[in-house]
Amino acid sequence: MKDIWIRNTWEYQRIYREGIKEHGKRMIIYSCQHEGDTARFGIAVTSRIGKAVVRNRIKRILREIIRKNVNNLHGGFDTAVVARGKILLSPFQEIEKELLNLLKKAERKKENRATHHERQNKKKAEHDFF
Repeated sequence: MKDIWIRNTWEYQRIYREGIKEHGKRMIIYSCQHEGDTARFGIAVTSRIGKAVVRNRIKRILREIIRKNVNNLHGGFDTAVVARGKILLSPFQEIEKELLNLLKKAERKKENRATHHERQNKKKAEHDFF
């Protein structure tokens, strides 16, 4: 289970720079591909949200949601979850529902982006052929 967590700063920076961004009321997720076949996650909660006790509680909630649903998520992607202020007053079920919906949206965006790149490469190959 430890291998699903992103720990290095450079990995977060790569995800923020190269990843697909999805907004929600309680969080923002960034997601991009990586070489492995498992889904990996990182959680970021800024000090603007609250003191350490509050931030740690939010991280525990998000980790539990990810732990519960990790087998249902597609692998090969790194995802960073950034908590927003409204997450403080939200019940567990709403946070879980929003996170899973954002992950589904990002998944669809990634698939659309992949098929778009495939079509572009095919057109380019046809153009270069003639």
